[in-house]
Amino acid sequence: MALLEARGLTKVFGGLTAVGDLDFDVNEREILGIIGPNGAGKSTVFNMVCGTVKPTRGTLTYQGKDITGLPPHHVARKGIARVFQGNVLFPGSTALENVLMGMHLHTQLGVFSFLLGGRRARRRERALELRAREMLELVGLGGEASTVASDLPHGNQRHLCLAVALAVEPKLLLLDEPVTGMNAEEVSEMLETIRMLRREKGL
Repeated sequence: MALLEARGLTKVFGGLTAVGDLDFDVNEREILGIIGPNGAGKSTVFNMVCGTVKPTRGTLTYQGKDITGLPPHHVARKGIARVFQGNVLFPGSTALENVLMGMHLHTQLGVFSFLLGGRRARRRERALELRAREMLELVGLGGEASTVASDLPHGNQRHLCLAVALAVEPKLLLLDEPVTGMNAEEVSEMLETIRMLRREKGL
């Protein structure tokens, strides 16, 4: 059984079909690419898988269960995480803070309670910080935890986005144009990180 199955996946915006009757499977530990020109519907496919856009028709099955149209935080809790095309979530915050806040946003744990230092959030903070530091270390940013995200080179910002996604312990990781804007050295580093994640995390 495939980890993720899409059958007849279709999205129509007004009279425009962005994605039409798409079928695909993603197996465990498989790296699968969706290729096409700008406007071909690649990001729309990701949006439907992650729950930010509901399909017009078709089904999505993850680990044998129907996830079609589930809200994003429910999809994330089931083990699907996404790295978006853009850069970091909070450019004015440190790398560590980005991972911590990303964990809350992905799982709907109450980011405002976390930021305001609520009692319940403070009890979680130590465990969450440890997890966040582990993810930074995993993507090669262990020494950058206190660095403001906007001060990181572009390639490191993309690695930080990976750390944010990994902090929710996904089984399936969606990378939306992960090497856009990178130079050759940064592309090589990102590809090696992706291969490492498959080896060490089974993604």
